Amino acid sequence: MTSRAAICSAALVASLLGMGLAGAGARADTPGSLHELLCDRTVHVYYGVGNQIEFLAANGDSYFWQPGSAAVIEGTWRIGETQEGGAQICFQYAQDALRPGYDGEEFCFSGDWFLGTFLRDGLRDGDPYNLRSGTPPYVLAAQPPLDIASLSMDFPDDARSTSCSANLS
Repeated sequence: MTSRAAICSAALVASLLGMGLAGAGARADTPGSLHELLCDRTVHVYYGVGNQIEFLAANGDSYFWQPGSAAVIEGTWRIGETQEGGAQICFQYAQDALRPGYDGEEFCFSGDWFLGTFLRDGLRDGDPYNLRSGTPPYVLAAQPPLDIASLSMDFPDDARSTSCSANLS
């Protein structure tokens, strides 16, 4: 990451923390702890284009609900280790799936940065929105940040799988 990108990322995380949107102290210092935290859970993040929701299945499949889309984008996720020894999460989707010109290459985020994008209470067990079906329950708005408590009333948590070892690299 370039120093400019690192500064922008740090500023984004700091602003999210300042607005009270980031995950409530969620930390994952090792690949194993990050995997345990995220495996077979749905994450609610807020960065870049705004609200984004993704179910991270135990088998390494991912189901991404992006704002403005009437379809779920299927991909893969895995946990790895950075060159510095920290945890990272990596995603990969089909060519052009995220936007025109996306090359289909895997991209990764440091675990701490990724956790810093979580909305408050933005980590839910299982797939409460049934994203595996390929169709989200409605078209997600980019703004304002989601109120997870109200979503939880309409979409209760799902059961979490007990087989979360397939995608640890």
